[in-house]
Amino acid sequence: MDISHPSLDPQVFRQVMGTYPTGVVLVTAMNNNEPIAMVVGTFNSVSIDPPLIGFLPMRSSKRFALIDDAEHFAVNILGSDQIELCNAVSRNDDPFGRFSWTPDENGAPVFDGVIGSISCAKYQTVDAGDHFFCMGAVTALSSRRTAPPLVFFQGEFGSYGRLRQMSEAEVISAVQTIQPLQPGLRELSTRLNSEVSIISRTDQEMVTVTAIASNGKDNPSLLGQRLPLIAPLGELFVAADKELKTRWLQNAKPEVREMLEQRLAQVAETGWSVSMTSEYRTEEVSPALQNFQLNPYTPQRYRELSEIIGRAQDYYTPADLNSAGTHSVAGITVPIMGNGVIHCVLRTSGFASDLTGQQIQDIAAQMLEFAQSSSFLLNL
Repeated sequence: MDISHPSLDPQVFRQVMGTYPTGVVLVTAMNNNEPIAMVVGTFNSVSIDPPLIGFLPMRSSKRFALIDDAEHFAVNILGSDQIELCNAVSRNDDPFGRFSWTPDENGAPVFDGVIGSISCAKYQTVDAGDHFFCMGAVTALSSRRTAPPLVFFQGEFGSYGRLRQMSEAEVISAVQTIQPLQPGLRELSTRLNSEVSIISRTDQEMVTVTAIASNGKDNPSLLGQRLPLIAPLGELFVAADKELKTRWLQNAKPEVREMLEQRLAQVAETGWSVSMTSEYRTEEVSPALQNFQLNPYTPQRYRELSEIIGRAQDYYTPADLNSAGTHSVAGITVPIMGNGVIHCVLRTSGFASDLTGQQIQDIAAQMLEFAQSSSFLLNL
């Protein structure tokens, strides 16, 4: 049957289709006594009577050609904690050697730890444009454990649910925890003639839990501000956490990774960090950060923010504090330690004028002294 259709931009087609999240499964089979697996994001239920399922592999898929030769196959429904298995299958990185599996009633492989499995007999395969529509007759199925599923949305694998954020209760608890520091923070803000704030974190974001203006009064506009923990933000937290550092750098644009590593090395050496202002930061980065915290998290919004931040290379350049002249400082940050790890960070910002390198180091020294006494006051 001939079907007339308008000329569509394939990239736009994929982008729009990417706004619809899909589950992720592995379809497995045995071909000449060799196990075969492929990642499928188009799995769906087709019929209850008779029980049929289906998926749509690309016509060019060599792995599907091997699976289609088999009389039976299995659908492995992945949990959100099985991304490593998914990647191993996608890259053909010895998944059957690296991950445990057992044959189902028809001999098709079922990986350990999947949240569900469906055993099928080949039912029908039909043409569907540049894909096939492969249907299987269900012969057995099993729910194997309770866990959130692995999903694919806007080009990323993830879990069902939102970005891990600090709940209101966690924010309130963090605010209450640092109450003993309030008098000292007010004195520090007045002495430095700058805003001071304390920032806490989860794995994926940072939250301002206290904010004092340069006049020593509360600054409610910053309290509760949420920032994504993406490069170059949060470098003090990152420099002290090897696993977080790896993920932070991997998610950064390749062309700025070397610069970011230099910044982390500087932070590790000095024990504090300083960032500089720029026109781009004021006009592009700050509004993007504000927009990010005011709107629900999506992978697309996260990528857009990362792209904006990634273009501010001058803002990321490690500062040479021994050079002559002054610096337009956006913020100076020091850690507040507890049991050998960073409990939270203390940040000063909103300086009335540019600072020399020596002034920056003097302010950092005062902040480090305050941070050390804070650890004692908070019994960390």
